[in-house]
Amino acid sequence: MNKVFNTTILVISGILTCLFVGNLPYNANDAALREHFSVIGPLSYIYLPLDRETGKPRGFAFVEFSE
Repeated sequence: MNKVFNTTILVISGILTCLFVGNLPYNANDAALREHFSVIGPLSYIYLPLDRETGKPRGFAFVEFSE
């Protein structure tokens, strides 16, 4: 499954560590985000929070880069 995310990233002074990604489709998954953001640099962590009550995705993620 190849998902395309509409992403604009602003890098200040060449430093990018952690990125908040909002307005994600509810079927977005770790593999799709990893594929999309790996072109920027190596990833160390992706967190896709789930709703506590329903267990469904909340529509946002945090992507952390290792460099």
